[in-house]
Parts: sequence; C-alpha cells; structure tokens
Amino acid sequence: MAIEAGAQIIPVGIRGSESVLQPKTWSFFLDQKVEIHIGKPIDASAYTREDRDELIEVVRREISVLCGES
Repeated sequence: MAIEAGAQIIPVGIRGSESVLQPKTWSFFLDQKVEIHIGKPIDASAYTREDRDELIEVVRREISVLCGES
C-alpha cells in the first residue's frame, strides 16, 4: 500500500516498554523509563511492487536499530 501511495514510512522504535508491562502479565509498573526513537523517513516510492520484500527488510532493520536490538 505504501509503495502504491508513494508514502513516506516513519520507523519508530520503543525501548523499555517491557519494564512497564511485562510480557504475559497484566502487572503495570508506571514509574519506569520508556524511550521512543523516531527514525528518518523511508521513501516507499523509491521501490516497486517487485521490490516490496526489500522495502520490508529495510523498514524492519531500521526499527530493530531504533529499538536497540542491533
């Protein structure tokens, strides 16, 4: 859809959310630090439908970096 619309994809990574709401629980800890990192726009119009897997990988990789996973 982003390719067809010629959209800009804004990658966002959130760090620390697992300390607010631990996985598989409903126990909230609201006094924890959470960071939101916003990346540079990725121009989907630079890709074709045939290149969509490449675009998906670029977006995933950027989100991973913003989340501090790499």
